[in-house]
Amino acid sequence: ILQKCAFVELCSDTDQVPDWFVSHWWGDIVRDFVKCIAKHCEIRRLSAKTCFWICAYANRQHRLHEDICNNPTQSSFFRALEIAKGFLLLLDDRATPFTRAWCAFEISMALLNNKMVDLVDIVVCQNGEVSMLTEGVPEDDKYFKTLFREGAFGQVGDAIPSNMARVALQNKFDREGQFPVEILETILHTKIEKSQASEDVDRQRILNVIADRDIELPPLDTHPNYAKVHRLLVRTVILTAWPQLLAKGLVDEWGLVEKLRE
Repeated sequence: ILQKCAFVELCSDTDQVPDWFVSHWWGDIVRDFVKCIAKHCEIRRLSAKTCFWICAYANRQHRLHEDICNNPTQSSFFRALEIAKGFLLLLDDRATPFTRAWCAFEISMALLNNKMVDLVDIVVCQNGEVSMLTEGVPEDDKYFKTLFREGAFGQVGDAIPSNMARVALQNKFDREGQFPVEILETILHTKIEKSQASEDVDRQRILNVIADRDIELPPLDTHPNYAKVHRLLVRTVILTAWPQLLAKGLVDEWGLVEKLRE
């Protein structure tokens, strides 16, 4: 505390360049948070050297003015997003991050500007169980989970041959089928313009950055960029969770084809 450093600076004396940017809210239960990160590492088969940027541990909380300034695009959040290759949206069972302005900023910056990051994953811990939606087929899904055709192509735990990509896709579909439907529905109805912040001025500046306006202007209730972020988020979720949504009859019930056309 005397040094007024970030937590990560107490753990390492070398640069920790972020591979994944973690978007979350501060009310997360730490136990569930750790479970989500561990599950993400497992499914993506990330190495022990993979670095996650987490604001609570990366920012210098006793010198916060150095990391959070008037313009959100000059903040540590934005700088980390510029470097990270992946974006991990970490949700609780109420999908609270969608109600928080800083999370809305992070999601918006990740999806806008020709997509700042290469991959967007969504993970949730509900009743102690972790489930995750991944963009693309992650590494762990590329291994046999059950004995396929009496082991003719490999044993459980072996890599799936490249010419059998459909088996890897089935692994992904089976795993993501556990993702809570109610969370998916919340995502489809999220409105970033309704998000809140502890400081009203932060919300004002964040919405103006998303709308590409002077940050000191009063925020607008509606703007094409708000709608664009919503469309990009919904499209990402629908396309990732499509097999589950189709199997449960929600494609027609929720009018998802029409949403993809918007």
